[in-house]
Amino acid sequence: MQVNTFMQSETDPKLAATSTRGRLLEAAMQVFARDGLHKATTRVIAREAGVNEVTLFRHCKTRTDCWRR
Repeated sequence: MQVNTFMQSETDPKLAATSTRGRLLEAAMQVFARDGLHKATTRVIAREAGVNEVTLFRHCKTRTDCWRR
């Protein structure tokens, strides 16, 4: 079974990656500010960004990996 991990339809793959990444970063900042670095979870970050948790892992292999780019 194939699962679509994007919750929002976007036509241009470059724009999709940019806007998804932007939403993830914005959501992460909000969750970290609200819950603290050690209590923030990928599940909550993904939910705040409006994406599937798998999408978050496709953009960031680890929690610190995303913030280094």
